[in-house]
Amino acid sequence: MKKQILVLLIVLLITLPLVISADINLAASSEGATIIETGGAGSTSGTVLNIIDENYGTGFQRSRTASGSYSVTASAHHTTEIHFNTPLTTLTEVKYWAYYHHQCITGFASKSIASEYITLHVKQNGVWSVGDSDSSSLDFGSGSYSSTKTAQVLSGPWADVSDIRIYVESRSRCEKSRSGSYSISSTVNLREIEAWGESTDPYQDIGLKIYNGTTPVPIAIEMSEADSELKIYKNGTTYGVALIPEAEFGQSHDSGIRIKTSSGIQGLRKYE
Repeated sequence: MKKQILVLLIVLLITLPLVISADINLAASSEGATIIETGGAGSTSGTVLNIIDENYGTGFQRSRTASGSYSVTASAHHTTEIHFNTPLTTLTEVKYWAYYHHQCITGFASKSIASEYITLHVKQNGVWSVGDSDSSSLDFGSGSYSSTKTAQVLSGPWADVSDIRIYVESRSRCEKSRSGSYSISSTVNLREIEAWGESTDPYQDIGLKIYNGTTPVPIAIEMSEADSELKIYKNGTTYGVALIPEAEFGQSHDSGIRIKTSSGIQGLRKYE
């Protein structure tokens, strides 16, 4: 009875007129991407996993303070590397979400410079190179200044990419018009990274699993322009569920789950 109910629900889904894009965000942890921090300066808040969790309200933050008399600079920065579960045939673009905050002295500052940096490195066929970068700098007078970057694009394309490296920095420089020690601070929060491209694997794992009565079975999702009659919707993106014909029933990639389509009875492909 449970299998019959499952099949009925899936058959209802395939009647929806949905379309999938060829490029997907392959930097997400749900796609099997992994992330590590390889360097940084400043106290931390959050974890690097927050950078690829598809939650734009969280992130990994570093903050740093400095003190002095006349000209003082505080720099908070970190470097993270993202490894793709399956190498990308093409990395089209990288989008980033970030928050920067600069705190200088109020009242006696003659100049307060907020500088913000991000640099993308890509690893192609085992070799690292600079992919793209973005930076800004302004004099905000005195007191504090904050900026938020939303869906900013580092443009490609790049071919045969296995990893990317992201360097972000918030630098605050304050110049005081008279002597006397004071403290300043600088903060950078990298909230999210998206890497849009195509994988060498024709299928992906987005976390879709179906219980077969014994264990949860991971279901394969199509990477290319989907022609599957079965679609699912997740986090604003429509995906095509990979199906197999009756001739492939019983093979290692057969999940054992069957649905009725316009082409007859087909099976859901297990992700391997």
